[in-house]
Amino acid sequence: MSFSSARAVLRISWRNIRRNRWRSVLVGLLIMLPVTGMVGGITYFETVTPGAETVATWVMGAADAEAYTMPGVQASTDQLRSTLPAGSTVEEMSTADGVVVLPGRRVSVTVRSADLEGLARGMLDLIEGRLPSSTSEVAISRSLASLPLVAMLGGLLLSRSLPPWSALRDVSAG
Repeated sequence: MSFSSARAVLRISWRNIRRNRWRSVLVGLLIMLPVTGMVGGITYFETVTPGAETVATWVMGAADAEAYTMPGVQASTDQLRSTLPAGSTVEEMSTADGVVVLPGRRVSVTVRSADLEGLARGMLDLIEGRLPSSTSEVAISRSLASLPLVAMLGGLLLSRSLPPWSALRDVSAG
């Protein structure tokens, strides 16, 4: 396209815009609105979505790897240590589903056994109180602590025993 033909096209377009100003404004808005919405949506999504490193910390804490035992397979931490490089740290963690039994109510909970100051650092955040200092103590979530009878009793009893825990005491009160 030569310069003179480009100039003619621009002149015709400019005349069309001046002749129908409101239609031209509407067309411009209809083009800008979806583009603005997409840019805003992508920005919001990228802002609120945690990064891969954050998700990995929530799942694995400060650990570099996790090892699971399969049902029916007897494995010990000594066997695991023998397969890892020298100087590797191994900590046992366990997760189980439980039920908190309250008068007239059963609440499903997930019970985790982990050292929150060790390799599990970053998996959970302590909001108030202190970390458990023995196997007879437990840290509980705010939603569980907000149950009326849990706050009143100051202690919890799981419906099934999860060694070494049988009765768990909330340490956020003390």
